[in-house]
Amino acid sequence: MKKIIISTVKSLTTKLLQLLRESVSSQKKRKKKNRLKRTKKKKKLTPRLTLKNKKETEFYKKYLDRLAKLNEELPYLEQKAPHKGKTVKTQAMIKKTRKKVQKQGAYSRIGINKPY
Repeated sequence: MKKIIISTVKSLTTKLLQLLRESVSSQKKRKKKNRLKRTKKKKKLTPRLTLKNKKETEFYKKYLDRLAKLNEELPYLEQKAPHKGKTVKTQAMIKKTRKKVQKQGAYSRIGINKPY
């Protein structure tokens, strides 16, 4: 009689454990599904450039080229005081680039305004 009880207890415990494992795994699966539903799928970025992006990159390149030229021609300290002892041409170049930068208003420190 003892052996039968022990065997039934063992079988019951194994069955219980199995059921518990299944319930836990099903709960995990449910949680995972809910989590996936909640989070939106991230869109993959395509390497194609749209027309607007192309225009933007072209503008940035032009602007950066102009700034590079300015930095080559004039040392840093001279850029701070644009009208002291410069030729008219360099003064005009500095003025132009500064105006373009300041057109942006609140974001003038960023240094690039979008012309479109």
